[in-house]
Amino acid sequence: MCDRSVLRSVVGSIIALLLFGTGFSHGAEWYAEQPYRCQDPLDLYPIFLSPHTNWFTRTSEFKLQFPSVSQGLSYAEVVPEYFASLQEAGLAGHVAQTMVLDTAKAASIRNFLKARAEEDIPFILQIAINLALGPTGIFGGTTMDYLKSIKETGKMSAATLAGLIAVGGQMIRFHYLQYDTKGRPFLVEDFRYQVSVGKEARQYVLASCKWAATPGIANKPKP
Repeated sequence: MCDRSVLRSVVGSIIALLLFGTGFSHGAEWYAEQPYRCQDPLDLYPIFLSPHTNWFTRTSEFKLQFPSVSQGLSYAEVVPEYFASLQEAGLAGHVAQTMVLDTAKAASIRNFLKARAEEDIPFILQIAINLALGPTGIFGGTTMDYLKSIKETGKMSAATLAGLIAVGGQMIRFHYLQYDTKGRPFLVEDFRYQVSVGKEARQYVLASCKWAATPGIANKPKP
């Protein structure tokens, strides 16, 4: 039987190729030799980014390149101006897109959550990551990796979270830069659901990916 995580990785690579195009590196740039990592326990990425659903538009801020799909190598070529703005923003990051849920979208997300009823979904309070990590943003893995690794992180079952999904709720596509111990940048992309529980503002991380990043020419005009 095929391992589910392996199958997701293969499917994710194919989807990314279809959505963002292909690219090949002929040099020895560090970023072309880095594996990407995606966590999507609810299988929402194909829905969020599919051109058929039109939930989120194809981003113009960066383009994914794939030196080797078989080895899981991929990096983000980021528009220089956007890269600079992310550097300046630090872990505060940048909200790339916001989608307000209508009746159909809210129902779809609730159904995905109910299908993964036992899955723990981490949530963060406002600026919680900033307080925990400081300005450097050095940690391994995706946002979801980090949140699940610390005891202080709040968690809610997918089934319970389904009850908080409502018309008018906001799905946020969020970007920030993370750095490894050598100071090399990685682009992190989260899909978060934002909601207030009582007086507490929370963001639930539903999916998270990370790629090595380099300022690039994603928006280079055609000659």
